[in-house]
Amino acid sequence: MKHPAILRSPVALALLLVLGPLRAQDEVSQRVDQLFAQLDQTPISQAWRISDEIVRLGDAAIPKVRERLEAGAPKVRLAAARSLLLLGGEEEVLGGEDPAVLALVGLASSSGDDEARRLAIDLLAEEEVDEAGPALARLLMEPMPSVTKARLAHAVYRLAPDHRESARRIMRDLLR
Repeated sequence: MKHPAILRSPVALALLLVLGPLRAQDEVSQRVDQLFAQLDQTPISQAWRISDEIVRLGDAAIPKVRERLEAGAPKVRLAAARSLLLLGGEEEVLGGEDPAVLALVGLASSSGDDEARRLAIDLLAEEEVDEAGPALARLLMEPMPSVTKARLAHAVYRLAPDHRESARRIMRDLLR
């Protein structure tokens, strides 16, 4: 079967090469929106599952996910930050500061949603995000529930060697 001449033209081929990736990008953007909408309707315990699905979409998801770092419920910001942290490649944004790390430190600093706060602290420690250590160390003296304070002290101990003694002292105080 012969294809019409228009499909064999260089202009048509160029358009196909350009529009194909744009369509794929649009599909990824729509899927990211669907996943975050789904997270809005589920408990925070689903944040990691949603984040894993976003990570599987690859780098094409980054622009849409970045939009969620500062908007929405803490669980949405948490899933967005985790996704970007796992996807990597964000260090060049904001003068060398990773926006995912900034968002996670912001969640750790927030007292609005203690579960999101603990998950952000744990994620920073698990992923060994050393640059978050000093910012987390500054939080050690803030009032917070004991469970959260213990997780914070653990993260500071792992991420900020200069503040290990403060983290030890907090843990000792919590055990009394």
